[in-house]
Amino acid sequence: MMIEGSKSSIKIMTDQEGFGLLSECKEQLVGVIRRNLDVKVIISSAQICSETYRAIPDGVEIKTSEITQNCFIFDETELLMINNDNGKGAIFSSTEILGVNQEKVFLNIWKNSMKTKVVADMTKTEAHEIYKIIKIINEAGLMHILNSTMTSKKPELDMLKLLEKNGVNLKSKSLDDVIDIIDAIIQITCSGHVNFEANTKNITIESKLNSGHSLPWVSILDGYLQKQGYKTRTVYQNSSNKGEKTHIKISKN
Repeated sequence: MMIEGSKSSIKIMTDQEGFGLLSECKEQLVGVIRRNLDVKVIISSAQICSETYRAIPDGVEIKTSEITQNCFIFDETELLMINNDNGKGAIFSSTEILGVNQEKVFLNIWKNSMKTKVVADMTKTEAHEIYKIIKIINEAGLMHILNSTMTSKKPELDMLKLLEKNGVNLKSKSLDDVIDIIDAIIQITCSGHVNFEANTKNITIESKLNSGHSLPWVSILDGYLQKQGYKTRTVYQNSSNKGEKTHIKISKN
């Protein structure tokens, strides 16, 4: 009922239970999307590519973050809050202060959440591996590099080792598969792309964000190529307003 009554926007942060509830409102969601309403949903990474995820109609923007609350915001004024522990809900109507406050909280989490559309057509296993790689590098990548620099006279900035230690083995995958993985990650984290020209043996990693956002992923791809016996030559270009671009030229050893 609250979904159908919305006039401008629906913003939802939800866990597995709330997401299941939402997926049962498919027809109502289709209805509001036809009216061009802005529908944004934040889910936990465990829900990506689940059956529930696939039941949500096109037009609903879904991002992922590790969320702790169930909160449905309708038109910035109506709120439905659900208690994660007992499933009980409470509706707050026309409470502008609470609505505006929750909207701000939502938008802040949304800004720092990761896109899921990129992986929508993948299997659940493939999608989860991609988010696992991003999580490992984001949480431990810097420490891994600093440890290596402090403890070794010849620091080896080997991100593949960090991934392996955490149960992700890229070395066993084909070059095409690894490029697909890095391409998805670059789309999610940098709004960019990876292009591989097989005939010229050129790989280009483009990122809409600059200041080195794409470099951890370039490092992983470069490390993988070297482990597979390729010689690599890397050229990095940074433009303050256009993002950054890295070219990797590969040749067989």
